Amino acid sequence: MVFFEGCYLLSLDGTGFFSSKKLHSNICLEKVNKKTGEVTYHLQMLGAAIIHPDFKEAIPLAPEFINKQDGETKNDCERNAAKRFFEKLRKDHPHLPLIITEDGLSSNAPHIREAQKYSNSRCKMT
Repeated sequence: MVFFEGCYLLSLDGTGFFSSKKLHSNICLEKVNKKTGEVTYHLQMLGAAIIHPDFKEAIPLAPEFINKQDGETKNDCERNAAKRFFEKLRKDHPHLPLIITEDGLSSNAPHIREAQKYSNSRCKMT
């Protein structure tokens, strides 16, 4: 699964996996319809997998949930989940050389700086 110069390719992306107008918990994100005021509750996560363009197999890593954090009233976001994910990833796999691929939502300076904080000398986490 080594992709380039000893590094593994890690793909990150956010996805939703639950939505309801009735069922919810205190960690659910909330969307409020501007016209009706109706609330839809949903859960999302930042998924991660080691991938390679020459293989159909992927190695999934533990997801990071995008949900309301303790004491927060605002919805969480993919960028905050990525910060938590990078920290846990480096704690669990401090020497794993990675090249990260993400969608266009992640192509901004704050997110790239956060990824670079957790890079290692062999590969850049950007």
